[in-house]
Amino acid sequence: MAIPHHTTESVLQGKLFLFCFSLVLDTPVRLQHRWGDETFSYLTDLYHSMEAPDAGISLVGGYMMLKTESDVPFWANTVFGFRPMTSKELKQYPGNKDGFYFLTYMCESVYYLPWLTKKFIAKGGKILQKKINDLSEVSSSADIIVNCSGVGARYLSNDKEVEPLKGHLLRVEAPWLKHFIISDAHTTGSRSNHLLPGRDFVAVGGFEREGDWSLNPEPEDSKWILEGAQKLVPTASSMGRLRRFNVDCDQGGSLSDWKLSGSSKGVDLSLLYIIMGMVEVV
Repeated sequence: MAIPHHTTESVLQGKLFLFCFSLVLDTPVRLQHRWGDETFSYLTDLYHSMEAPDAGISLVGGYMMLKTESDVPFWANTVFGFRPMTSKELKQYPGNKDGFYFLTYMCESVYYLPWLTKKFIAKGGKILQKKINDLSEVSSSADIIVNCSGVGARYLSNDKEVEPLKGHLLRVEAPWLKHFIISDAHTTGSRSNHLLPGRDFVAVGGFEREGDWSLNPEPEDSKWILEGAQKLVPTASSMGRLRRFNVDCDQGGSLSDWKLSGSSKGVDLSLLYIIMGMVEVV
């Protein structure tokens, strides 16, 4: 099925649980906490199932470090083994003043999206790939429309406030790196360093550049990413380069809590799930 490979997620390393909360800062903490607990519970069940390898779910430990002292995050009790880093650990990473160690789940999109698509089709779901220019073109064919068109919403919904948020990451070979490292010690603007180990490669990043529509990787960005990685892990200079990716996604906005009123028992609901102008009929 081609659609999973036509999404931004398909070229990302995946989601490191709780790292992605930086995208929803305008969302009330109580909702982030609730959604986080529910997601972690879902990933725990999936990790302990026979489907974990196909779904790309793994349990990884690592460090999240900061250049200033920080309070304990609200999600500390959600992840496994959360604790402050010791002074001995922090000394390994110059420039960081505070940090935490914990275990969490990595969900690798390159595996998870195809697995999820197969599950969807097996349950009777149908996928229609089609270009649309206005939501009115499909509004009469579904009971519910979920608009996940990303930066395409600028045109699909005529919302000129939507801007691209360009990212840049490197995929490298570093099989000796077994834990994730996230640090803001060497940040400049919206840039920060992270190394996220996956099944087949390590993702090294990264930064966000708002309003940049270019799809061309910039050599100076790759240079900054690699230099930052070497400050955290000196052996990064020995990493084998695989491929670099530009990632364009929409401006992160606030998420709102919603529910479908009434009962769905005995009702055949049709759902349209729109991704970058493509339509999935559920």
